[in-house]
Amino acid sequence: METKSNTHDQKGNAIWFVLVAVALLAALTMSMTRSSDTVEQNGDIERARILASDLMRYTGGMKAAIDKMLLTGISESDLCFHAPEWGHSDYNGPSCAESTNQLFNVDGAGLAWRTFDFVSGWDIFGSHKVDNLETSAAELIIQAKISASLCREINMLLNIPNPSNIPPTDGIQNIIRFIGSYTLAAPDNTIGDNALSLTGKEAGCRKDGSDYFFYQVLVRR
Repeated sequence: METKSNTHDQKGNAIWFVLVAVALLAALTMSMTRSSDTVEQNGDIERARILASDLMRYTGGMKAAIDKMLLTGISESDLCFHAPEWGHSDYNGPSCAESTNQLFNVDGAGLAWRTFDFVSGWDIFGSHKVDNLETSAAELIIQAKISASLCREINMLLNIPNPSNIPPTDGIQNIIRFIGSYTLAAPDNTIGDNALSLTGKEAGCRKDGSDYFFYQVLVRR
């Protein structure tokens, strides 16, 4: 016949096994959650890296196309970025009358006009410069408005520090879209004067207010 003491010990052992099982299940759940989070984070980083590389390839291709055009004797002031796909005529300057001056024309550079669903705005301008890049003259610059995460990834690819995981803050004002003129705007016309990590950098990404912009110098002057 089973004693009360044995019955009490068996109940105690059963409760202990249940508690151990609950603890193991909780640990397994936490491990699986962390593993899932890590995979998701790695996937986000890899996707950002692919998008960043694609964007930089495109603007780098634009710069290479311009270099070829300049070698043929086209003036840097005659470069034309007009295309119907912009949805505006801000780049339709006097030089656009000649198809050979147009980047997005087979008679010119023959560059394909592209859209990127992760770019919410574009500007091409000759009203600003990069500090300590070439001279004190205005450069021809293209910039794309992008997300903070993509901005960080671009800087990582370009070996530009992101202090506290935030892209360097460097604001500029009064951008003038390019139609042939290189005239420095006022009052703030310089990239890299506030963020020293962008000084002398032909490409990079910066925080401006609450927005983030990748920039690429197309013509150093």
